[in-house]
Amino acid sequence: MSHQATHELGLSVAHLPTKSAKIRALARKGLSRADIARALDIRYQHVRNVLVSDEEKADKAPVKPENMTVSVDSAGRILIPAAFREWYQLREGSQLILTAGTQGLELLPPSRAVEKARALLKPFLQPGPHLSEELVADRRAEAASENG
Repeated sequence: MSHQATHELGLSVAHLPTKSAKIRALARKGLSRADIARALDIRYQHVRNVLVSDEEKADKAPVKPENMTVSVDSAGRILIPAAFREWYQLREGSQLILTAGTQGLELLPPSRAVEKARALLKPFLQPGPHLSEELVADRRAEAASENG
């Protein structure tokens, strides 16, 4: 790969915040480790370490955590153990919905809460047009009869 081409590739990822992010972006573009090192003007070993570490993490399937006991602190907070955060892919700022379940407190990600609500409502929903579509049709019929 020419010096100009590697320099341009380095510039294409300049907006990314860390060298590791830049390495990953260039790897996704299909560059070899050596080309990535040249494009970013860093050591080959740094590129290798980042990519090998990512491969090892990808190969490790998260293990479903066992039940754990947690404590409520003086401010009413609980710490969600790392095994649960990994399993449910929770990051800083992740939103959870807290509900009073039949067996106690439930913490659910919003997507799971929506699935649960749909499952609860499914027996009551009938196939066919939605109520909103029926309402719009009724209003149009009324408007047509008023206009003559």
